[in-house]
Amino acid sequence: MSWLPREHQYGAVDRPNGRSETAASGVRTDEYLRGGKGGLPPLKAILAKYKPQVAFILLGANDASADRKPEDAAKDMGAILDAILANGTIPVLQTVAPRSDARALEFSRKYNELFLALARERKIPIIDLYGEFVTRAPNGAWKTALLSDGVHFTHGVAGGPPTEENLAKCGYLLRCWLCVQKLKGIKKDVTDKAR
Repeated sequence: MSWLPREHQYGAVDRPNGRSETAASGVRTDEYLRGGKGGLPPLKAILAKYKPQVAFILLGANDASADRKPEDAAKDMGAILDAILANGTIPVLQTVAPRSDARALEFSRKYNELFLALARERKIPIIDLYGEFVTRAPNGAWKTALLSDGVHFTHGVAGGPPTEENLAKCGYLLRCWLCVQKLKGIKKDVTDKAR
């Protein structure tokens, strides 16, 4: 987001312990809510400091890796969404992407059922990463085309713009492109109409 001043480019500054201003590597939903992981502040402090108009939420994969019950992660996700909404911020919930491991894949499905229910209840925008991954790289091709190690998204392999071909072979490109498309829709349908 180069049109923003440096102090508002929240992901542009790396911090020690694998984190940025608003995220931390390996963070679970409960940790994101209360803070602490890698020095990450609690969610309410992040919201108070940055006052975002829109927040993209991609959590749950690390909960699944830690074998957290889907109901526990969903409870925490509900609290995260409620805090974001109370801040006057538009949350955009992203589903948990599929995982190569069969057990983790089943966890992803269970988490997503509950996360989708939360989005419907709160009437918030959603990006279905799971659906996009399995649709754009069908028959299990997503396991290597969009995931580098069965969990993390591939990056740097597209070698070009977000064409249909490139979106089917680069997980980060696909996720970022989906976020930009959703943000364009929110700007058109919500923020521009609020002026």
